[in-house]
Amino acid sequence: MAGAQENRRLRVIVAELTPLSLEGGVLRVRPGLNMAVAAQALRGELAVLASQVNGASVEIVIEAASAPSTPALEDNGLSLESATQHPLIKQAVELFGARVVRVQPRKAPGEQ
Repeated sequence: MAGAQENRRLRVIVAELTPLSLEGGVLRVRPGLNMAVAAQALRGELAVLASQVNGASVEIVIEAASAPSTPALEDNGLSLESATQHPLIKQAVELFGARVVRVQPRKAPGEQ
């Protein structure tokens, strides 16, 4: 796990992965919902890390994450302050070292 210790993003993603199975050199994992995109982006690094742990080449297959258990952002009255307090946004800001600069509510289907 030394590879995960050197890379903060990889370490955060590894902590959020749920291993499902390891068969025939294929490791199936399920990331937390808010980690799915990051896990896909680092899939190659995850495969190298898993191969080191397994002692043989491992391919990573990322399964779909389950639905979130956190409340959804509301479109009406959404402010920058209230958006940055949402758990998923807080975690994304921490993971990517980002900051929220603007909040734009979703448009209703058919609205332009």
